[in-house]
Amino acid sequence: MDISFITQDGERTNCKLILQPLAPYSMIDEVPGSYYKTLTAPSKHQLCGLFENVLGLHLSLKDRERLFKDLTKAYEKKQKGKVKFEKAYSKSGYLPLLYHLFDISLTLVPPVIHIDDLWKKAFRRTDAGDNPVHANGSMNQDIEVVRRKRLIERDSEKPDRPTKKALGDLFTAQIGSFPLYYSTLATREYLMASGSYVLKLDIDAALLQRLEEALITNNLVYLGTNDGWVDIQIDRS
Repeated sequence: MDISFITQDGERTNCKLILQPLAPYSMIDEVPGSYYKTLTAPSKHQLCGLFENVLGLHLSLKDRERLFKDLTKAYEKKQKGKVKFEKAYSKSGYLPLLYHLFDISLTLVPPVIHIDDLWKKAFRRTDAGDNPVHANGSMNQDIEVVRRKRLIERDSEKPDRPTKKALGDLFTAQIGSFPLYYSTLATREYLMASGSYVLKLDIDAALLQRLEEALITNNLVYLGTNDGWVDIQIDRS
């Protein structure tokens, strides 16, 4: 995939971005504590993620940081040192590739209903000891691990469960037999919209053209959570 347009930041143009939510959605701007509160309108970082999904730019943080080294040199060379190409990390650690290529000048927010729901998180931890969080949250386990769990020391108050220490020791010894991630439930705020978001953008012309071409074949992507599907339309009028 040719991504040289990322370094251009050439001619700008204006357009309206129309986002029609098709399902409940949640837009979190940072990693919170026990309660995930949503924003009412999408942030610039979330639009970056939306655009990257449309264009198929699915890269790990490590690859993004490696790419930024080359992009910085190319971008600042084209700008003759007039503009710095800086990383724009979000509060959750997301590093967008398109942050410098557009700005939001106006946002119209539809009427929304706020609801709370349980959300399953996936994490990876290697600590165990007396607090085997990962082992307790692994829904699917190797059959050999299940058999071993039945043989280790039981909790005196809850005989159907192993002690935390015994389970932690088993997790440490058999970590390769556990799933890569564990799940835990958190309360997350969702929105249900009656209508569409309308955002006025000042955007790089090359980026806009690529988005329009990609949306011909697929104009359904997610906003925020990966089940928050939205219909995307671009209006140049």
